[in-house]
Amino acid sequence: MADKGVSKRLVIDASVARSSGGEDATYPTSVHCRDFLQAVLDICHKFVMTPDIKQEWDKHQSIFALRWRRRMVANRGHIIYVETLHATSLQWCQTKPFRQRQQKA
Repeated sequence: MADKGVSKRLVIDASVARSSGGEDATYPTSVHCRDFLQAVLDICHKFVMTPDIKQEWDKHQSIFALRWRRRMVANRGHIIYVETLHATSLQWCQTKPFRQRQQKA
């Protein structure tokens, strides 16, 4: 389990959902996307979704991403639904544990 950090609001593209692999995944992109989503869950970040992002996720998510999203919904308040995103409110962020794992690979 990743260290608990400061919770952030993250917008996660559907390409991450599509690329995330299960526990048996060996392809580096699948492993990195899976580890990132797991870190989001472990650190208790919030996942911000617009209707367009939700539609893309529904269309492209892997089985792992579907299960991950169900766990986020079960942890009430971990998915935030908004109508639109404002560029001024978005920040680039990367969790330290994920960044460290990515550099080691």
